[in-house]
Amino acid sequence: MWRKNLGIVSDTFTHASKSGMNVARTWAFSDGGNRSLQTSPGSYNEDTFKGLDFVVSEAQQHGVYLILSLVNNWDDFGGRKQYVQWARDQGQDLNNTDAFLH
Repeated sequence: MWRKNLGIVSDTFTHASKSGMNVARTWAFSDGGNRSLQTSPGSYNEDTFKGLDFVVSEAQQHGVYLILSLVNNWDDFGGRKQYVQWARDQGQDLNNTDAFLH
């Protein structure tokens, strides 16, 4: 799926670089669900990581530094809710997602 977006990624970094942008933030997370980076605790989708590798490579080629967001606090793309579910699946007694932080 990520291969469809190669041109978009390259074009975006080309435009950003030409506009003087040299720092960008991008997601480096997707936990559980369809085409996720982390499919379960400690298990990763190599094909999805290749997409992230491409983004990192393109940023470097265009002189753009990346700030990688490694976790998501919201439910979209896994987030804290997914980590809580994985903890519950392993026998942890958590009443809500806030309990995961304590």
